[in-house]
Amino acid sequence: MERVHMDILGPLPVTKTESKYLLMVIDQYTKWLECFPIATQTAEVVARTLVDHFFSRFGCPIELHTDQGKNMDGNLVRQLCELLQIAKTRTTPYHPSSNGQVERYNRTILQTIRCFIKSKQHNWDLFLQQLVGAVRATRKSQTGFSANMMTLGREVFQPIDVILGTSNWNADRKEVPQYIKDLVENLNRVHDIARDNFKASQERQKGIYDLKYNQNKYNVGDVVYKLYQARWDSLPN
Repeated sequence: MERVHMDILGPLPVTKTESKYLLMVIDQYTKWLECFPIATQTAEVVARTLVDHFFSRFGCPIELHTDQGKNMDGNLVRQLCELLQIAKTRTTPYHPSSNGQVERYNRTILQTIRCFIKSKQHNWDLFLQQLVGAVRATRKSQTGFSANMMTLGREVFQPIDVILGTSNWNADRKEVPQYIKDLVENLNRVHDIARDNFKASQERQKGIYDLKYNQNKYNVGDVVYKLYQARWDSLPN
């Protein structure tokens, strides 16, 4: 929860509770995702939702990254970040890929909602948290672990674990100090492996990008076009 990305998804079909938008918040490192249905996307609603439902549970991040929308990067959000000692960063103009962490999950959540609700277009907010929970329990290719494992140090119990008896919740009870020690060691081990997977994923993505990368090389004396960016009314006659 050091660097957190935030974005607004919508508009979606208006629900019975008048929810129309989704406030998307994701931790860059662990990929922990939180989605909050909101009726409007004003700066006041965004700030209050962020403080009441995210900061109050996970604490204040070191850095908050958003796009340049007034509801995300306006005076209110910047004053909030200044008050809570959070570094506020934003994307470059017309370059949404610089906030690619949350943009990718926008597509995932839209696909998940579309596949799940089908004809129940006005009830998507009733099932949203279960869908987000399923996303957090899914193994991520970049880290090699689920967001639950990266954040909690364990996988959460699912109904199938109870049915099949694979949860083992009562099989190995430990004293609290030993449990904390084991949890810290497990988290450290998971994060070490995740860093290695991050590096391998970045190298793989670079290889894919370089396949389509075409760099033009010029020699001294080559004839080229020069882009003249002055205004037309200032051009010489």
